[in-house]
Amino acid sequence: MIDEKVMELLTAVKDGRISVEDAYERFRDVPFEDLEHTRVDHHRVLRKGIPEVIFGEGKTLSQLYDIVGSFRQKDLDVLVTRIDAGTGEALLVRFPEGTYSGDARCFWVRRERPAEGKGMVLVMSAGTSDAKVAEEAYVASIFFGNDTERLYDVGVAGIHRLLANLPILRRALAMLNSCSTVAVFNIDNGFGAAYFATLVNRL
Repeated sequence: MIDEKVMELLTAVKDGRISVEDAYERFRDVPFEDLEHTRVDHHRVLRKGIPEVIFGEGKTLSQLYDIVGSFRQKDLDVLVTRIDAGTGEALLVRFPEGTYSGDARCFWVRRERPAEGKGMVLVMSAGTSDAKVAEEAYVASIFFGNDTERLYDVGVAGIHRLLANLPILRRALAMLNSCSTVAVFNIDNGFGAAYFATLVNRL
């Protein structure tokens, strides 16, 4: 996490291991880094507890190399959404520590660490056609550190498909059962749904 690095840097200045000038140079890009084509918000993880996520659709491969490289130079986790297989495979060549999912259309680099939040996030979809958006939500939720499960093709047109999964449904975060914590996201916004579920799960 970037907050741990800030504390390490301040401690190093205090102990005399790093000069004030060197610390300034490292802090200079904390709010954002200007890549000319993109201003990367490295400060968001300090403000929100969740890093900036890169919407990959419409960006060139060269731009994505720069953006992902900016995160990796600071040893930060990074998630890129909405990219095709060719772009994902190219990112894997440049950043072999990452993972690409063609089903989710996402590339990410994330250090292993315990799950955060109080409950389990369950990603559900009604039918097979929803799989790509559901997988995007699943990958984003895992990236954000949630204990996450998925349950696909359980539309209520065949209610037996839903009822057959009652044990996992009873374990899931029940945010849609509360009138005070309901959120509806636009079609194809798996990432947005995962982001909101993460915020609720950390309350």
